[in-house]
Amino acid sequence: MDLQALNAMRPGATVNVGLIQGGSVINAVPDYARADIDARVIQPEDVELVTQAIQAIADREYVPGVHTHLTGAFHVGPMAYTPAIEKLAILAQECAQELGFSVNIASTGGISYANHFAMLGMPVLDGLGPLGGLDHSPHEYISK
Repeated sequence: MDLQALNAMRPGATVNVGLIQGGSVINAVPDYARADIDARVIQPEDVELVTQAIQAIADREYVPGVHTHLTGAFHVGPMAYTPAIEKLAILAQECAQELGFSVNIASTGGISYANHFAMLGMPVLDGLGPLGGLDHSPHEYISK
């Protein structure tokens, strides 16, 4: 519940426990448990704030004698929607229109190589690859 509450901490921040594992049999208290957390932010300055909030939750002792050890970190910073990126996105829309198709401007919160360039302050666009659907699933496809 405490991790879930972090979703309202900062605009665009999301914290999701996506995988929980523990134990080996159903009739015994497990010697350990594991929860994998997917945390995302829109603004680079929110990385540290969300990290500290998750660490504070991990530091609490909810059950006497049970302790949490937090590992991992944000591996890639967010691609904030800056004025320079907006200007480049509008230019891409104008170019696409001249060529007879459209490009939609959207911020998805995903991660790609573009994030590395954005963290250096470079205007960059992402998501201009092939059209398809069901991304990141066994049924992902590319349209003609």
